Amino acid sequence: SSLKSRNLITLEGDLLQASQEGIDFIGESPNPPQTSDEIINMWRENLRGGARRMFDVLVKNYPNPVSKEQLGEAISMVHSSGSFGTYLSMLRGNGIAESNGNWVKASDNLFV
Repeated sequence: SSLKSRNLITLEGDLLQASQEGIDFIGESPNPPQTSDEIINMWRENLRGGARRMFDVLVKNYPNPVSKEQLGEAISMVHSSGSFGTYLSMLRGNGIAESNGNWVKASDNLFV
């Protein structure tokens, strides 16, 4: 909300993007990641704690899904805990994990 109030971003429907003021404020824009490794590293650098551990397990097992129970065991968390659900929801919300019932996998869009 602070970025929007400073006119640094715009929201059109579901699309959030930098405004011209935001681009001018940042200066030169970096090149977007081009390879799977660059995409994965970009996300790893922006995830913390349990979310990062969860992400690492999903990437390692890609393209195979893992059960929530297996994922919880791999990161030393109870899969039915609130924290586990919060981390998984964060990954899904950012489009870097997909779930289908009890199964979770890294999103295909991480791999180009």
